[in-house]
Amino acid sequence: MMYSFPWQDEPGPEPIVYKACPKDTAAGGTTLRLNQRKEQRAAAERKIKLTARRLERMKMHRPGHLPSGGYVPPKLVHLPIKIPAPFSLSTEARGQQYLQEQKRLHGELERAARDARYQFSARPVLKNSPKLPSFGAVPLTVPNEVELHTSARAVGRSLFDSRIKDKEAAAKARAEEEKLEAARLEEAVVRHYRKTVTAFRANPMPDFTLVPPAAPKTKPKEVTKARSPNLLTSKRRKVV
Repeated sequence: MMYSFPWQDEPGPEPIVYKACPKDTAAGGTTLRLNQRKEQRAAAERKIKLTARRLERMKMHRPGHLPSGGYVPPKLVHLPIKIPAPFSLSTEARGQQYLQEQKRLHGELERAARDARYQFSARPVLKNSPKLPSFGAVPLTVPNEVELHTSARAVGRSLFDSRIKDKEAAAKARAEEEKLEAARLEEAVVRHYRKTVTAFRANPMPDFTLVPPAAPKTKPKEVTKARSPNLLTSKRRKVV
């Protein structure tokens, strides 16, 4: 791109524009790992000293420690040993009462059995024969006939079986009739099909002795006229 000044007729070159130079970079301080380690070691030492001072202060306030750093052990006090008391449960009281009641009842039963065994006395033996009961006063019981349901059910079962057999026989006869009817229909269809399919039927032979057979009529043919072939031998001779 060319740039033209107002006092020049021809365009001249573009003016040179100089950019501002950047400022010089200032050197910063170097951060070495050695300095960081020194600072971490100093912080750890300060923390250890603080904890030691805190522990010393705590010891000063404890019982038995003297300000000069000595230690007086505390006196041992022997306390009496506590003996645990047994539990007083209501269930144990009820169980003891129940056992006592059972023992009392068992003793009474044994005592009653022993008294009954001692009070037994033998009776005298009868000299005469004992009296037999008389059955004439009371009429004898006549048993009634028992009506069992099995007999009625047997009769019903026999009727049911007979009806089932009749139904089976009727179904068998119906099946045989249907089979015979199907065979008859098939035979009739085959017979009708044979009649329709066989178009040729045999006719009786004619009797040639009564009427002589008619002779075939033939038309006389004309004699074929020969034609000479058109050969190229004559033309070849002319050319030669």
